[in-house]
Amino acid sequence: MTSPQPLRRVLVTGGAGYIGSHVVLTLALTRRYKVFSIDNHHNSFPEALTRVSKIARDALPTDASAQDRDSAEVEAYTADLTNEQQVRAVFNKFGHGGVWGVIHVAAYKAVGESGEIPLTYYANNVSATILLAQTMKDYGCTNLVYSSSATVYGIPPVVPIPETTPLKAESVYGRTKVMCETLLKDLCHAEPNWRVISLRYFNPAGAHPSGLIGEDPRGRPGNLLPLLSQMAVGRVKDSVLKVFGNDYPTR
Repeated sequence: MTSPQPLRRVLVTGGAGYIGSHVVLTLALTRRYKVFSIDNHHNSFPEALTRVSKIARDALPTDASAQDRDSAEVEAYTADLTNEQQVRAVFNKFGHGGVWGVIHVAAYKAVGESGEIPLTYYANNVSATILLAQTMKDYGCTNLVYSSSATVYGIPPVVPIPETTPLKAESVYGRTKVMCETLLKDLCHAEPNWRVISLRYFNPAGAHPSGLIGEDPRGRPGNLLPLLSQMAVGRVKDSVLKVFGNDYPTR
């Protein structure tokens, strides 16, 4: 009988957030990875990862091995990706070569806000990505999935948007994503041992069927569905839900 392959250690930045928590859960359910998260909880709650571990544990078979049970337990580290000392301290726990890959989800993402505080967005989105990539390199990790955004296209000429559409970001947030894609592309050209893919998301919606994790931001949600949900349960006290814009038949 052959021994099972050891778990590959994967970091998900922003793992307690909406997209991040679902990514963490998807990895944990494969029972092939040992997932850990770095999150400063600026717009998320640490309880999300506790719930992820519960869902993963509940999905295990009754005869699950010790390694399978270990894969269901997500390690959560509270740290800021703009703080080099904090980031390196987490990587140092696992040593050189101890982290197999990174899925970089963490970012500030409010388009309107990005135009009001651009320096904050460039620091949190671009500078943090540079620091993360440098730390990965120093610790022998060169596998990266980068969470970009469809805002890199600006106003697309056609929908669905072909991947080859020129990048014409019209917001500070979108431009931070273009910059990060560019610097990672340059890194791959300079150092071919890197393997990087950028995923250009639109706004996701929905929640896990268990109801334990979903879009649950701190403060007032900026997207329609979480705002509607929080109004329904009384967390947002508005009596009227306002839907803006006329580009799509949302109403």
